[in-house]
Amino acid sequence: MITLEKTDDFENVLQVVGCFLEHEGKILFLKRTTNKPESGVWGAPGGKVDPHEAGNIVQAIVREVFEETRIILDDKKLQQVGVFYVIHPNEKYFVYTKYRYVLDEKPEVVLREAEHTDLIWVTPTESLQLPLVLHEDFTIKHAYGIE
Repeated sequence: MITLEKTDDFENVLQVVGCFLEHEGKILFLKRTTNKPESGVWGAPGGKVDPHEAGNIVQAIVREVFEETRIILDDKKLQQVGVFYVIHPNEKYFVYTKYRYVLDEKPEVVLREAEHTDLIWVTPTESLQLPLVLHEDFTIKHAYGIE
């Protein structure tokens, strides 16, 4: 389950961040490796907030994007597009903060092979046709106003 509102029974266990990296109307998606949960599906760069980053989740998304793509972000250009409350099927609760970042130039993407096997640039609407990580479709629709 994913919502925009925190429910009364929500028990925040961890924080997760993600970022829609955009260039010329297309978003970067990464395909997860077979050794990761939800293997073989697509998602935007992101990951768990480390304990020392809890007070600065912007630092976490800058780190995660760099680790997964080798793209360096200017934290002043990050736009928060939503805070989501997620209860995963395995009863893991987390707060998922999603960002958007518009790139002036299409960067070279260097994948972290331990995490991702492929990449694709697609429009928000096209992305909804991909097999996506759980709830990614909800965040895309929210961020881009797609019904």
